[in-house]
Amino acid sequence: ASNLTPILFNVLSADYTHKLKPSSKIKAGLKGTLSKFNNDVLVRTLQKETWRVDPTFTNESELEEQILAGYTAVEWEQSEDLQISAGLRYEYTDSYLSTPDQKGLIDRQFGNFFPSFRLSKRWAENQKIQFAYSKRITRPNFNDMAPFVFFIGPNTFVAGNPALRPSVSNGLD
Repeated sequence: ASNLTPILFNVLSADYTHKLKPSSKIKAGLKGTLSKFNNDVLVRTLQKETWRVDPTFTNESELEEQILAGYTAVEWEQSEDLQISAGLRYEYTDSYLSTPDQKGLIDRQFGNFFPSFRLSKRWAENQKIQFAYSKRITRPNFNDMAPFVFFIGPNTFVAGNPALRPSVSNGLD
């Protein structure tokens, strides 16, 4: 068995903060993540004194993914007792997975908005009430998604699932 799996990540980000007044500020930023994953696994089994390629575990695949995001947020502290923040992030994802035999095994493009809001009010020295909402995304990692086989031992292996999708959650605190 042989395995060649180079993974390349390029990440660019820029953030900006501007104080509007002593009690408020605005933030903005951009981020881009470009990923490329190549996997080439060759497994041979010995059959009657001849090494033969085992097509069950032999795989060559390439995954390219671009994630682009932009955000803006406003923070306002009316007093020591009252703070408010609100933000909005947009993410766009483009994923393409192929093998020599099957082009576009995964071909996904999607975008989502992710708002957030927080209100915090202090009533007394030891009493505070807070309300917060945020929408988040959790993406499967390359090992979970890429269609490759990783042998842990002669009888044990792990394989990814290319059909996995990101999960989106809405949280209230």
